[in-house]
Amino acid sequence: EAVAELCIKAGCPLGGMVLDPFAGSGTTGLVADRMGRDAIMIDLAAANIAMSKRRIERDAPLFAVVEP
Repeated sequence: EAVAELCIKAGCPLGGMVLDPFAGSGTTGLVADRMGRDAIMIDLAAANIAMSKRRIERDAPLFAVVEP
C-alpha cells in the first residue's frame, strides 16, 4: 500500500483518476479510494476482479462505488 500511495501522490491530484491496467488484488484502487481519488481498474482474470471488488467494498462500503 505504501508504494501505491507514493505513486498516487506523485501523479494524481486530489479528486483525480488513477488507472491501474493490472488490478490484481485491488491495492491501488483501495488506496486511491482512501486518498480521495477515483480509480479505473482492469484485469483479465475474473478471479482478480471479484477479489478486488470484495476487498474495496469491504473497506469502504458506504462510499466506494464498484461497477463491473
